[in-house]
Amino acid sequence: MKFRRARSLFFTIQKGEIYVQNFLQNKTIKVSLEELSLITGMDEWVGEEFLLHNFIESATADDRYDRLTKLIICGVIVTEDSKEEQEDAEYKKRWEWGEKVGAFHFTLKHTHFYPVQSEKMKALYEHITYKTEHDPSPELYAVNKNHYSQVYEYTPPADDEGIFKTITRRRTVRLFDEHQPVTQQQLVNCLYAGVGIIKFREVPPMGKMPLKTTPSGGARNPFEAYVLCRNVDGLPNGLYHYSATEHSLGLVNSGQVHTPAAILGDQLWINEAAVVVFLVANFERTMWKYSHPVGYKAVMLEAGHIAQNMILAANEYGFYGSPTAAVISTRFEELMEEKNFTKACVYAIAMGHAHAEAVELQ
Repeated sequence: MKFRRARSLFFTIQKGEIYVQNFLQNKTIKVSLEELSLITGMDEWVGEEFLLHNFIESATADDRYDRLTKLIICGVIVTEDSKEEQEDAEYKKRWEWGEKVGAFHFTLKHTHFYPVQSEKMKALYEHITYKTEHDPSPELYAVNKNHYSQVYEYTPPADDEGIFKTITRRRTVRLFDEHQPVTQQQLVNCLYAGVGIIKFREVPPMGKMPLKTTPSGGARNPFEAYVLCRNVDGLPNGLYHYSATEHSLGLVNSGQVHTPAAILGDQLWINEAAVVVFLVANFERTMWKYSHPVGYKAVMLEAGHIAQNMILAANEYGFYGSPTAAVISTRFEELMEEKNFTKACVYAIAMGHAHAEAVELQ
């Protein structure tokens, strides 16, 4: 059997101790200086004898095997032809944005969200209450008066007509009317507003590039929209993929693998939404052109452009969209029946008609 150091590792020092995280496997372990020296020298495959002979601090063979086993179980070392080694090699081959962005992205994918009524969330609320009293929040806006010598003042636009009427009507609603459906045409038009492709333009030397309803860094169009339909007039419930070129919905999964709330941080109010749109990034589209890690930043920003357009389109039709980043990736992947290193759901928008008692509309 042969061994090597995993490629998906991130090293930190905490209170004088060395920690190694395998961000693909979501495992972290504390290591000694001897173990650190060993694993940093394992760029290439080594045999069992090499490992055991390098554990000079270990008095017995059993202790050496225990320490080696610990490093393997925690993902610091991978064994040849194992499932973990194959995933690690696939990551190294396809992820072009380096370990820093990789650690950030994959660590966030493994975020654990606590239900609103859990003890953890109650403790968080108490912490916020304490901070409000003893360490007040910074101001949530900035003013020009008394700060700049020259200030020019203007009248805000009228909010009862045109696009500003739609913009000022926007609210993040967390109480939907679960009995009022949206129409199929309203749904696909909201999707079109966010990820629709208007036409293609010739851009040498790359050829035809999509011109979208929202800006996209380098015209790479990294996002696909998937929509979990639960109350769309005349459309069977299920997960659908929206084709931006066909303006069509394709049924991906008709089963109820997870409720929307179970996928989105156990936020129970989301279960009352008529639909939930999931924005899935295909990082390889952007990596192909931009191998610098700033490409990751551009993809994340684009999700906001898309969501805002969809939300404003919903407002125009008289219902609302509420975005959330609390995506439990493993559950969404089970719903999609697909797991891919270079694809990830990074944002979601719950949509539906507001309940008459929604406080956000008061």
